Amino acid sequence: MACGVAIYLEDAFRSYEEALKELEEGVRENNAYKIRDSAEKAWNAVVQSDECSNPEAGGKASIQPLGA
Repeated sequence: MACGVAIYLEDAFRSYEEALKELEEGVRENNAYKIRDSAEKAWNAVVQSDECSNPEAGGKASIQPLGA
């Protein structure tokens, strides 16, 4: 696949699964660190799934930071 899309999607899915697992653990343990870490993993899943979705960007993520 172009730009290794399959690899990005596999990474995104793996990050998503890890995020859910860590969120469940964090809530069960009332652990803010795990909950925050799960949010980072979930965001990584979004970024990974966005890679190569915009061919005009030359394979770069089309997600831009706020205010960019």
